[in-house]
Order: sequence, then structure tokens, then C-alpha cells
Amino acid sequence: MERFTDIENLLPHRKPFLFVDSIESYDEKGCVCTRKFTDEDFFFKGHFPQYPVVPGVILIETMAQGGGAALSLQKTFAEGSLFFL
Repeated sequence: MERFTDIENLLPHRKPFLFVDSIESYDEKGCVCTRKFTDEDFFFKGHFPQYPVVPGVILIETMAQGGGAALSLQKTFAEGSLFFL
């Protein structure tokens, strides 16, 4: 599978709350997604400004979005289905 970057066609999320940059690979067992966090991300301004840390809830949301995007690519569910963790 080629790298998939058109994530907005798979998920309803939009910036600044879209946390999947690309899907590198996927199959029925799982997926590999990427997300590059930068100092421009909104949560770093207040989450330990002197020592920025990605909040755990953002990491969980990132994983959930990756799973939802992979499920959308598999086309197992009806188009437009939403997934909740």
C-alpha cells in the first residue's frame, strides 16, 4: 500500500484537532500512522511551557483517530460511519 495522506476524507476531525498526518500501512490486524507534533500545536502553550509534553489524552485521541482512519480505508462499514472509543 502506498502512503495515504488524504486523512480528511476518512475522518470528520479538522485542525486543530486532527492528529493523523498519514497512514503508512494498514491491514485487518492494524495500522501504522504518523503524526508530527510541533511547537505550533495549541496544547504546548499551556502544558508545561518550559518543558512541553504532549498530554496523554492527546496521545490516546491520536491513536483512536488512526484506528478510525484505518477502518474507513478498509471499507468494512458504511461510508460516513463514525467511530467512538
